[in-house]
Amino acid sequence: MFMDEGHPGYENQPDPNDTVWRYLDLPRFISVIQTRQLYFSQSSMMKDKWEGAVAGHDVHARVDARLMSMFNARQTHYLNCWYVSKFESAGMWDLYQHGSQGVAIRSTWGRLTDSITSQYPIHGGLVKYIEYDKRTFNMVQNVGTSFMYKRRQFDHEREARLVLWSDDSGGPSLWARTQDQSAMVRVDKTDPPGYGIDVDLSILVDALVVAPDAPPWYLSLIKGLVGQFGHDLEILPSELDQTPIGASVGRS
Repeated sequence: MFMDEGHPGYENQPDPNDTVWRYLDLPRFISVIQTRQLYFSQSSMMKDKWEGAVAGHDVHARVDARLMSMFNARQTHYLNCWYVSKFESAGMWDLYQHGSQGVAIRSTWGRLTDSITSQYPIHGGLVKYIEYDKRTFNMVQNVGTSFMYKRRQFDHEREARLVLWSDDSGGPSLWARTQDQSAMVRVDKTDPPGYGIDVDLSILVDALVVAPDAPPWYLSLIKGLVGQFGHDLEILPSELDQTPIGASVGRS
């Protein structure tokens, strides 16, 4: 379930009607329609090594047990990322699929958050792009805050993200009280590379958009796969495939 009660660190929310996109290669798309799940990747597995980074100002300001726990937070925070834009992005297609064999899920922020059926608490919002050496923010108050910031060099991602905390917040890791009931300890300390989170695809998907320059057989393949797994979803060609007036007319 999506937690929208104004949790500290997640106040910067998209409008529920804002269009969001998730660009997928073919194997990842098949996984979504087969499992009816969105995959949340462990933040330590992300390509950007600054995921969950602590700004230097904060490190020097307070070095206590709460702050030090953030250095382990990359193992217990899991992310699912979306591109916020009314329109398709040629750049995102190039980043997330190759050979015109990808599919994008087009949704809205409201549909995305409403589609989550998992019992695990999910938070999220818009990523803020900052210069870490010029910004101080209170991550000591809430460990999840650090995962809602990225370096300015990534602002082309226009990202909104969902965050799962596999910790004592009720996430996937198993916890139990000590014998004297004085503290909580982790029973399951595996911290896997990712979790599949259940979603209702009929709510999530506004449309599926096939990668630009995909051949006709690929559109038919996607339609067949969607039907094979029991879904009734709108499937569209990319708007990037539209031909401008006069483009087919030969030069004189």
